[in-house]
Amino acid sequence: MHTVTSGDPDPDKALLLQAHRKDGQTFPAKVTLHPLKTDSGDSCLANVIDLTQPQGPANKSKHEKRIQGERLAAVLQMVSGLAHESRNALQRAHSCLDLLQLDLVDQSDLMTLTEQIRGALTDIQQNYEEVRDYAALIVLKRRPCAGSAGIGNRPMA
Repeated sequence: MHTVTSGDPDPDKALLLQAHRKDGQTFPAKVTLHPLKTDSGDSCLANVIDLTQPQGPANKSKHEKRIQGERLAAVLQMVSGLAHESRNALQRAHSCLDLLQLDLVDQSDLMTLTEQIRGALTDIQQNYEEVRDYAALIVLKRRPCAGSAGIGNRPMA
């Protein structure tokens, strides 16, 4: 059995173990451990991959997969920054429109145009909120479980 010690777990170090299914069958598994810091203390997330199941395109090398992961992380970072800046720009546009409407109180034809602009800004704001909600973090529900319940203590040969 692998015991997590200080400085461990290293997500780049996979453990190759024999795991047990609920029906008692054993299967080869790759286990990576990821430290988690929460309000209730430190814990560890165990990611168990059944090695008997196909894991995506067989022709992708480890290097290609790592590059793809790095690109995805870069895109996520870029989109996050773009979303933040877009929200700031929308807030500035709403503020400027409010100031403009104060100057156009007696000009009903121009006030109609400003209301149409406000409607368009509101539509963009709603689209932004929908995308933000869709991309929000997934909240995992924690529940205690025995770490050895599904993983055997025999390393793979």
